[in-house]
Amino acid sequence: MTYRTRISPRDTTLDLSTPTLRMLTIFALVAYPVGAILKLAPGPTGGITDFVGGLLRVAALAAMITVASSTLARIVVGGRREKLDEFQAGLRLSAMSKAYTALSALVCAATVYAYLATDLRLPMPASAEAWQQLCIGIMLAILILPATFLVWSPAIGVDERDEEEG
Repeated sequence: MTYRTRISPRDTTLDLSTPTLRMLTIFALVAYPVGAILKLAPGPTGGITDFVGGLLRVAALAAMITVASSTLARIVVGGRREKLDEFQAGLRLSAMSKAYTALSALVCAATVYAYLATDLRLPMPASAEAWQQLCIGIMLAILILPATFLVWSPAIGVDERDEEEG
């Protein structure tokens, strides 16, 4: 079951199926770090790894924008709370709290890693470009995590249109 708002001429949201949104969220969360690692990999600059890394990062941004523009993700990223019914408000609260918990766990893990990296000489970002890629990746994760938890919620399930196509 997927909630769909009424179609209006000014509505710019995308009406995507639940499996498509799930695939896009996974792609956005995986493609950006892989692209950043390929971009920052040691070796000659301007090679194929730079190109593929940049392409993956742009594709991850496009996937994130697509997810954020979907009708389902509008429960989290768009609209006012007053316009949500009780079911939607519960989904929003659940997605936001799970995203906050996941982000808190990631920050704690990063803090522990940074603490251990200084003593154990583990790899850390050394250049300004590496820190920039890390910060952009964190910002993207912050933006897409609530929508990701909403899309992967068992309450959303698979809608009727997906069952007819499959």
